[in-house]
Amino acid sequence: ESWRGAGRGIDSLVCISLGDGIGAGVVLGGKLYRGAQHAAGEIGYIIPSERFLGQSYDGYGCLEGLAGSTGIVQRTAARLTAGAVSALVTQSEPQTPPLTAPLVLAAARAGDPVACAVVEETVDYLSIAIANLACILDPQRIVVSGELAEFGDLFIDPIRARLHGLLPTAPDIVLSEL
Repeated sequence: ESWRGAGRGIDSLVCISLGDGIGAGVVLGGKLYRGAQHAAGEIGYIIPSERFLGQSYDGYGCLEGLAGSTGIVQRTAARLTAGAVSALVTQSEPQTPPLTAPLVLAAARAGDPVACAVVEETVDYLSIAIANLACILDPQRIVVSGELAEFGDLFIDPIRARLHGLLPTAPDIVLSEL
């Protein structure tokens, strides 16, 4: 993104990849920042609320366990198991397709109430992470990429709205061009 995409000409950039995991590439002063332990950008381990302290996330960080593909599917499945009514489960079809994050996000795009509720929670988690990144790094731009970026219309504007007026200086938040 920094060389050929939405970050061209930007000296201070964070590129967030949303998928099964959540990670980021950090460019500061035009150079990739790796950190002391080469772990800069491991934003999947951000803790979006005090209620998640002291918990363990098998193989994932807290943020990616909530807002990554697996978290989206697990939170949707929990609602469906609790009896929420959704087009994601149809009684008339003997074989319901396996639940996937793209399936949930497509259902949210179509207005399904369960999927929309999960997307709202996901936007909240991502907004907290992006606000923290913005306050710590003060990047000029944050680029959202990864396998879930095709559903960026569900994330970008709501994140911008949640951050509006919240930060002293808000970065430009855009979708990947690549």
